[in-house]
Formats: sequence, C-alpha cells, structure tokens
Amino acid sequence: MSKSLRALRAVIPQQFQHEHGSISVDAVIWIPIYAVMTSLIMDVALMLDGQARATRILQDSNRLISTGFLDSASEVRDEAEERLDHISPNATVETSVNGDVVTTVAVIPASDLDAIGFLYSFAEVDITVSATHLIEL
Repeated sequence: MSKSLRALRAVIPQQFQHEHGSISVDAVIWIPIYAVMTSLIMDVALMLDGQARATRILQDSNRLISTGFLDSASEVRDEAEERLDHISPNATVETSVNGDVVTTVAVIPASDLDAIGFLYSFAEVDITVSATHLIEL
C-alpha cells in the first residue's frame, strides 16, 4: 500500500467523527422552514383580521339603516363599499332589504388581505362576509 493511500485511510475516519459545523448545517435546513411557516401564519392572521374588520363594517352599515340614519339598500351598499375600500379596493358588496331584515354580503379577494403573498394558494380564494340586521323603525 502506498504512503498516500495509508494517509488517506487515516484521515477519512477522523472526518466522520468530528461534528464541527453541524450547527451551520442545521441552520441552513431549518431557517427556511421557519420562514415559510412564519409567512403562512402571518398571511392567515392578516386574512382573519381583515375578515373581522369587514364584518364590523357590514354590521355598522346595516345598523345605520336599522336605526333610520340611511333610507335605502343602495345607501347601505355605498357606505359599506366606501368603508371597505381601505381594506380591499377589489371588494364587491351587495345589500338587500326583505321586509324588516337588511342583509349585506361582501366578497373580498384574499390576495387583498395578505401581506407577504408568499403562498400562491391564497391568490384565487375569495372571503365572503355577511351581516343581517332587523330594521327597528
């Protein structure tokens, strides 16, 4: 056996016994996974927050016609669209009055509510929010 082959055989087992740099390898593997999970959680949380704010806007708009501040379904729709514009400029709002009940439905693209947009699975999802109130007057 040659001298260089013996030296190589002595060095190779030593390399497998040392764990220098294992933390760097772990970081390279885990940090991207944590980043993806964090962005998913942030996007979903912001969508839920947008849904809650939209629900509040629809309830407030319905309450305006319920208490007599607004007179027609079109006024309620316009009020809701105007207030939803800062949350989602692409939101569509429909309002109907059936007897003593006013119902407002808003459809908001989820892509308007996410911050990062890292996950494309939410790009085509629409969030539907509705509110129904009894007209008091």
